[in-house]
Amino acid sequence: MVEIKSLEIFRTGNYGELGEFSETDLDEIAAEYSADKHKAPITLGHVEDDSKPALGWINKIYRKGMSLFADGEIVAELKDWISQGLYENVSAAIYKNFAGSGKKYLRHLAVLGAVPPVVKGMGGLKAAMFSDSENGDYGIVEVKKIKQEAKMPEKDQIVVFSEDQHKSLLEAALLKKENELTLKFAEIQKASDSKVTALEAEIVAEKAKVTEFAEKATAADVEKFIDGLIMAKKTTPALKDALVGQLKKAAKLDMVLFSEMKANMEAALPVIEFGEVPGAGGSDGGSGGEVKDGKISIGDAMAWAEKNRGKQA
Repeated sequence: MVEIKSLEIFRTGNYGELGEFSETDLDEIAAEYSADKHKAPITLGHVEDDSKPALGWINKIYRKGMSLFADGEIVAELKDWISQGLYENVSAAIYKNFAGSGKKYLRHLAVLGAVPPVVKGMGGLKAAMFSDSENGDYGIVEVKKIKQEAKMPEKDQIVVFSEDQHKSLLEAALLKKENELTLKFAEIQKASDSKVTALEAEIVAEKAKVTEFAEKATAADVEKFIDGLIMAKKTTPALKDALVGQLKKAAKLDMVLFSEMKANMEAALPVIEFGEVPGAGGSDGGSGGEVKDGKISIGDAMAWAEKNRGKQA
């Protein structure tokens, strides 16, 4: 194995969806770290497959200023790859709530090649100090399974500081926000539709009130008009209900007819005897009744108005 010292593995900062880390957080990670709890492996990329070999192990973590550093050991093969420039950066994976303590803890340290890390500007692998350990270099490293805690945290409790995860987290956050906005818009639309429905119902109710008011006003006008005809002796009280009914019906069907009927009724001359005018209902095709001494019945006046309504200019 090859010893590696003072390797910068993390820095303070606000990493958006990945979270914000202060010097206090780095102190917590360093203080909590212990090989007895969980010895963090050094892996080639962020692997989830337990059958993959560990390329090294982290022995110690400590903070200097705003950075987190680690000492550990790696296999000779990885040292050669680093020397050739195949691997330069590292990316930490951190438990947000480590089982047992509920604090932040280093899960593993990934060696990155083509994928850049989220944390920029760190010293890199070549900047770390190398020395051969007393065990010598090994061409093959024994497959070691990552130690499992009593209760492993869920994957969403692990923060991996690689651009791939950062991108996926951003996409997930955007999708979540889009879904929230869609639901909010649907709620607003539903509320708006309810308000529109309520307003439409209110308009219908108001129109019904206006129609009812107009009908009542017309009925009162007709009653007053017929009473005026009776006072002027142009009709009899016995014909009041019939005349009122005819005028109300005319008002609903055609206001022009209604006005013409009222005008003809007003034009009728007063009569002394409220009986049928002799000769009324004759077949001369004229007015429908005979005028005698300048007098005509209200019934004949109405019949004449209905018969000649379409002929009025």
